[in-house]
Order: sequence, then C-alpha cells, then structure tokens
Amino acid sequence: MASKHAKRDLISLKKEYTSINGKKMRVISIVEPGVSVVLPFVDLRKDTIIIERQYRPALHKYIYELPAGHIDKGETPRQAAIREMQEETGFAPKRIRLMYRAYPTPGSSPTLFYCFLSVGLANGNGRFHKDPDEVIKIERISMKKALSMIKSGRIIDNKTIATILYYEKFIARG
Repeated sequence: MASKHAKRDLISLKKEYTSINGKKMRVISIVEPGVSVVLPFVDLRKDTIIIERQYRPALHKYIYELPAGHIDKGETPRQAAIREMQEETGFAPKRIRLMYRAYPTPGSSPTLFYCFLSVGLANGNGRFHKDPDEVIKIERISMKKALSMIKSGRIIDNKTIATILYYEKFIARG
C-alpha cells in the first residue's frame, strides 16, 4: 500500500467509554485512514486482470492481492485508487468507478474500504514507485484463474476475495 504516510504510523488505538445496554463499557478501536482497492482489468473482453504478489512482513510470506492503499489526507477514495494503481503497478486506469464500500472489521474499526473497478490501463507516466517496505511482483491473470485461486486458497487476502467475488456476482453477471 504505497502512500506518503508510510514514514509515520498510520494506525492507532482509540480507547473510549460508552454505554451499551445500560452498562458503561470501555471500547478499544483500531483507527486508520480509509483504504481504496482496485480490480484492474487489462482488457475486459479478454477477462484479464492485474494482481500483485506482495511480501507481507507481518505474515512472513508473499500473498496475492489487488492494488490497494490508504487514502491520504485531502484525497478522495477515487484519487487514492488512481494513485495506488500508478505507484504499485505503473499503470493508470482509463476508466474507474466505485463498485461498493464496506467495513472490513466493524467490530474493531470504523475504517471503510472503497472497492473500485478499473477498465483499461494506460501507462502511468513513470510514476511507478513502491514504498521502501514494499516488495511487489505484478502478474496478469484471467478472472477464471483468480476465481480458482480463491477457491483453492491461494488467494487469502480478504479485500481481494471480496472485491473479485462482488464483481463476479453483481457486475459480470449483471
């Protein structure tokens, strides 16, 4: 997730007290900026997407993910999606639209994820650059292969699974 925020902590814990069912309770929330996720089609007719194979230090391994990243202060979710595409893949979306937004972990965080569909890719004007802690390899795969990778457990990133399945169920099938 490339972002100008990479040099400082993005995530913090918020402790507050509230009343739930008439009882005073301490609630701890994880606070972080929103996230934009992009399902980038190289060619919609050929059903080919770009997916990243990214090393995740917290997991100590590579996983498959869609391009995504935090929304910078003063930036719209759409602007963040375009920036992340350029920074992580070197491509800019020709057309991009919001498919849906969702809370990935509503029990512990108010963070919203904005999931976009990108159709057609243009050269990102040389803006390709990853944060120093990012190790990303770009692959082009068919949607059929992506769905197979989800089913077999090769794709285990929740935002990637949800975005691909949302597209397949509600957009590809009309």
